Amino acid sequence: MATVRLENLTKKYGENTVLDGISLEIPEGTLVSLLGPSGCGKTTTLRLIAGFEQADGGDIYIDNQRVNDIKVHQRNIGMVFQSYALFPHMTVWDNVAYGLKQRKLSKKEIDSRVKDVLKLVQLEGYEARKPKQLSGGQQQRVALARALVIQPKILLLDESLSALDKKLRVEMQVELRRILDASGITALFVTHDQEEALTLSDYIVVMDRGTIVQVGKPYEVYEAPKNRFVASFLGKSNFFEGVIKEKNDIVIILETSFGEMPLATSSPREVGEAALYSIRPEKIKLEATDKNSAAESISGVVKFVTYAGNISSYTIDCNGLQVIAESQNAVGEFQFKEGDLVFLCWEPQFCLLMEDEVKK
Repeated sequence: MATVRLENLTKKYGENTVLDGISLEIPEGTLVSLLGPSGCGKTTTLRLIAGFEQADGGDIYIDNQRVNDIKVHQRNIGMVFQSYALFPHMTVWDNVAYGLKQRKLSKKEIDSRVKDVLKLVQLEGYEARKPKQLSGGQQQRVALARALVIQPKILLLDESLSALDKKLRVEMQVELRRILDASGITALFVTHDQEEALTLSDYIVVMDRGTIVQVGKPYEVYEAPKNRFVASFLGKSNFFEGVIKEKNDIVIILETSFGEMPLATSSPREVGEAALYSIRPEKIKLEATDKNSAAESISGVVKFVTYAGNISSYTIDCNGLQVIAESQNAVGEFQFKEGDLVFLCWEPQFCLLMEDEVKK
């Protein structure tokens, strides 16, 4: 196991700044996901750590050793690519053993390590097969075994599950987590899939336009996003933007372009200041009558209902503002339909103030 530390890491391609002085520390034995849209710099970060690219500024440390000038093969890093990059003419055994043979280990040592790692990824009995004789999930596990067998200090995974279909991808998320827990290795995982990051990670690093926007445990990043970008990229969110007209210990009145919105929350912002609030759709409870005695409820009319198996999603017109609410499709529970008047309620702690600067 190893720690990884990035200090003011910068990378440019011509006039385009891909990484803008990012700093990050990855504790040993953890799986950290770099999450963000295409072009945010997450794969470039991975390539810099691996040594495939050279930084234009800043430093990379592995176990407190600066590795900027150390060659790729001397960094002792395992990497799993999106395409798996298996040798099609080689058997599973030979694919996994390839890195060990390049290191000129003894046959006894190679045999022992390959046997152990194939057991770890549950591919015993597949040693003589070639990649084309394997399913996508099995190929992914061969690629993982090949990376682990060299006993790297850290493991880098670049969109390594994205080529799988959804059902298999979900299964492999559980399998990958099991394998990494068993090996105890430090891993850095690049993905643009929010669900994948939430499922796999010990920590999530949200990136946007070459910067790190927020770092935290999956629960922390999802439940307490810092700004509009994080709240909207990691899941769904509703946003209320306006100027605080009134406030007390129970409720604030936010004056918006859609009219006055009473929000059952407190605020460090003062009357007259602009503010942006966010709330997740699943935190909103829909009622047929106004049951909120602590503050005036937000009311609206159901415009669309989307059935998605375990949940139903409601789009509600609140005086011109479109709000999305989601509820579980529990047996026997009342379901609203298009045209119904509904009242939207939530617990105060679920309506979050965003850090974004908002113009009045």
